[in-house]
Amino acid sequence: MKLGRISQAITAHHHVLDGGGTSRAPIEIVLSYDSDEPYEVEFHFASANIRWFISRDLIINGLETSAGEGDVRVSTHGTVGGDTTILTLSNQHHAPTDFTLDTHDLMGFLQLTEQMVPLGAETYQVQRQIDRTDWTRLAAGGAEAGG
Repeated sequence: MKLGRISQAITAHHHVLDGGGTSRAPIEIVLSYDSDEPYEVEFHFASANIRWFISRDLIINGLETSAGEGDVRVSTHGTVGGDTTILTLSNQHHAPTDFTLDTHDLMGFLQLTEQMVPLGAETYQVQRQIDRTDWTRLAAGGAEAGG
């Protein structure tokens, strides 16, 4: 298990509805994974300074079948020239927004996260953090020790 944080920039396409139909606009997304937060992958949309934290399991499931409901949905589709993964994000204030990502880029990043914290070992990693925390110092208002 490798501890730390990794990041990788990927180019996605944002699907925009305009007067002429749907257009695709490229957008850079920086994917980040931190072994201290082993259940989530951060999607940072740098141009808008927006960050979404999405379950790693949800993303992996979305590579095999449609996954998620509500605010985050992930599905993968074969297309001419390769596979694309569709990430749909929504919230109560805006209509759902679709982003297409190259499935192979996403899979490559997820493989790196599995080298850091293998699937199924997330609980062990969280327990490691709990074990190294000085709870008496934290309760007294001090900084977290050992972390």
